[in-house]
Amino acid sequence: MQPAAAFADLLDSLAGGLPAGEPARTWNPGVATRPLFSFRKPARRLSAPERDALDLLNSLGAHLTDDFTRRELRSAFRALARRFHPDANPHASGREFAAARGAYDMLSRRV
Repeated sequence: MQPAAAFADLLDSLAGGLPAGEPARTWNPGVATRPLFSFRKPARRLSAPERDALDLLNSLGAHLTDDFTRRELRSAFRALARRFHPDANPHASGREFAAARGAYDMLSRRV
């Protein structure tokens, strides 16, 4: 038996013989279940300055939740930087960019 076929048989036996196309994370068809694992860290409560920094980023246009990841934070900051950096946008004053940079610095220490 080929190693790939043996691995597929092992996965089928672990999944309990689910029909083809059925996701392996739902064991009871028709019943909503949560995933068996998650790659996200458990959410930690934000301190007051961190909450203010998150509110500032969200008011500038970043759509972050309390349990953001490092990748989500970096992506949101880069989008704000493209929008508010004085070199990229001649109509920007730079105040929004400086505020976003300070908020990013504070929140990047958290994750």
